Amino acid sequence: MSKALEARLYLRDGGSKPQPINFRLIASSSRPLERELQAGQLREDLYYQLNVLQASAPPLRDRLDDMGVLVRHLVELMGRRDQLPERRFSEPALAEMRKHAWPANLRELRNMLQRLLILGQGEVDAEEVQGALGSGATQPATRGQGDVAIDLALSLREARDGFERAYLVRQMKRCGGSMSKLAASSGMERTHLYRKFKDLGIDPKAMDLED
Repeated sequence: MSKALEARLYLRDGGSKPQPINFRLIASSSRPLERELQAGQLREDLYYQLNVLQASAPPLRDRLDDMGVLVRHLVELMGRRDQLPERRFSEPALAEMRKHAWPANLRELRNMLQRLLILGQGEVDAEEVQGALGSGATQPATRGQGDVAIDLALSLREARDGFERAYLVRQMKRCGGSMSKLAASSGMERTHLYRKFKDLGIDPKAMDLED
């Protein structure tokens, strides 16, 4: 990498003629690079090639006053990018989050928010945040309602599919097997529902409607 950055050229695998490159490189690290340089863990030439413009982001534990802004931004982002339902966080919930040390920084916050958006509904309160911060491998979908459990070792896609499958089956039972009622209660078009059932491997005609 150091040679490529210096010469602005790279050699393709199996190639014999260097090719020009034109890009901007953004690099990040959670380690203090000056210390890594002194310890011999980072090449000096690479360090100075990368260190043209440096911006330092304080850890989340030093930005607790920004928690509300960060949570709103991440929830909106996950709603657009991952089609997750947006939820409002109460002030007591945000206060609980400000008490946490966040050792894994923003990654830990994102993971917790994903868990809360997938597994719950309505306004997030302090009790739910406490449960999410102290959770093990699984969490109930909604407090006191249903029995959906999500293995947090799953990918987001797998966890979301599991939640949607359980949600649609439960709603279908509540609607007595009526696709029209299910469409009205879920806010989804019938054609979208049929496609969703197919994608999730659910056969509505073979469904046991008894709880």
